[in-house]
Amino acid sequence: MTTLAKPSRLVAFEDLKVGQFVTVSHTTVEFICALSEPSGMTSELVPNRATFLGFEAGVPLKVLAICQPFVTVEDQDGELRSLDLRADRLAKVSRRYGKDVFKAARKQRKSGK
Repeated sequence: MTTLAKPSRLVAFEDLKVGQFVTVSHTTVEFICALSEPSGMTSELVPNRATFLGFEAGVPLKVLAICQPFVTVEDQDGELRSLDLRADRLAKVSRRYGKDVFKAARKQRKSGK
């Protein structure tokens, strides 16, 4: 595996291309929070958002198909995933980095580790 690759950078939906490698940089989760009054009664429901560093940030995914706002990707184990770009922010990673990780994963699967 190579040790140096270009730094990743956030990529806009319109700049995504089939075949390029990306990683989930950030994930935004939306949830409803109930506000309570001192009497204990619920006064209103308030929508909230929280943004987290991607749980698998840095793991390369290969873009297979694009249909706004969804992107279908393949991970290094050959598993397909559908990402919703309203919640997931993607960063482009270099082609060399993506290919090297996919190749190393394939080699590891063949050796049975």
